[in-house]
Amino acid sequence: MFSGKSTEEMWQMFRGYLCGVLHRYAPRRQGSYGKIQEPWCTKAEINLVKKKRKAYKRFRELGNVRDLEDYKANRKELKKEIRRARRGREKALAGRIKENPKAFYQYVKSKRIRCERIEPIKCDSGKVCMEPEEIAEVLNEYFTSVFTMEKDLGNCCNDLQQTEKLEHVDIKKGDVLELLESIKLNKSPGPDEIYPRLLCEAREEIAEPLAMIFASSMGMGEVPEDWRVADVVPLFKKGNRDSPGNYRPVSLTSVVGKLMEKILRGSIYEHLERYNMIRNSQHGFVKGRSCLTSLIEFFEDVTKHIDEGRAVDVVYMDFSKAFDNFDKVPHTRHIEKVRRHGIQELACPQKAKSGCRWVIFCLEVGDQWCASGICSGTLTLRDFYK
Repeated sequence: MFSGKSTEEMWQMFRGYLCGVLHRYAPRRQGSYGKIQEPWCTKAEINLVKKKRKAYKRFRELGNVRDLEDYKANRKELKKEIRRARRGREKALAGRIKENPKAFYQYVKSKRIRCERIEPIKCDSGKVCMEPEEIAEVLNEYFTSVFTMEKDLGNCCNDLQQTEKLEHVDIKKGDVLELLESIKLNKSPGPDEIYPRLLCEAREEIAEPLAMIFASSMGMGEVPEDWRVADVVPLFKKGNRDSPGNYRPVSLTSVVGKLMEKILRGSIYEHLERYNMIRNSQHGFVKGRSCLTSLIEFFEDVTKHIDEGRAVDVVYMDFSKAFDNFDKVPHTRHIEKVRRHGIQELACPQKAKSGCRWVIFCLEVGDQWCASGICSGTLTLRDFYK
C-alpha cells in the first residue's frame, strides 16, 4: 500500500483513511441542552430534589403548615446528602490524583472564580486591540519577538568528548503496539484531529502501518507536516491582562507525532544510560529521579555542612520564559550536544543521513519554530535541557 511513496504521502493516506472511518462509524453524542448535573449527583440526590419541589408546590397551592414543615425537612435532608456526596467525590478525586491528575485539577479549576477569556490587549503603540484577530496578531508578534536566532557558535561543546555512536533506531510493530496500549485516553487531539481513544481502540489494526510510517520518517529524516503544526493557546500567568508579556504560549501537537518522539526518546535515553553520559546531578527527565530526589540530595549536603560547622550560602535562580525564549532554550547548542553524544547516524546506514536530521527537520521547518523555544508536547530535546 505504501510502496514507492514518501513519508508525507504515507501519512496523508493513513490519516485520510483513519478520519474517514472515524466520521463514518464512530458514534456521536449530542450535548445536553438542559442544566448540567454535577458529577457527584446520583439518583438519590435527584429523588430528594423532586420530593422537595413537590412539597414546596403543595405548600404554595394549599398553604398548609404541615406541607411547609415537609418542605423544610426535605430541604435539610437534601443539603445534608449533597454535602456528603460532594465530600465523597472530592475524596475519590484526591485518592486517584496519581492515576488521573487531570480530573482532579479540572475539578479544582471549576471551583475557582476567575476570567478565562483573553482580555483586550495593548500593542506597542498603545492601541487597545479588541477584535480576536487583532489580539492573536499582537500575541503572535510578542511570542516571536522573544525568539532570537543564534549565530554560528562553532565548537560550542568542546567539553563534551566524542563517544560511541547511536547508529540505528529499530522501530518494530510490537513497540508501536505497546505505546498505543498505554496511550492516555483523556488527552485532546492535535491539529490532525486524530483522537487518542481511536488510536487505542484500533491499535491492533494500525500498529503495523504506523511502524512503517515511523521507519520511513526516521530513515528519510523527514517529518510529516501535521506533526510540525501545533494549536498554540495563550495562558495568562500574572500581572495585567492587557500586557502580552503576561501570557505564556502552550502548544497542542499531534498525538501520533508524540508516539514517534517517544520511540526516539527511548532509544536516545538507553544510549546515554548505556555509556554513562547522564550526570549524577541530573534529576529532571531521568527514570527514578525527580524534584523530590533533587531536594533530598540538596538537604543532605546542607545538613552535612552544618553538622561540620561550615557555613552554607544558597542562591536561588529562575529563568524567565525558559520555555518561550530561544535564548534560554538554544536549539543550536542542543543539536550540537546531540551530535557530541554520538547520536549522529540514526537514519538508514545505506542513505548516510545525519542522525540529527530528524530533530533538525522537526525544529527548523515546523511552524512552532518561530513561536516558542520548545513545543510543550515535544519529548525529545527537552531531555537535553539542563
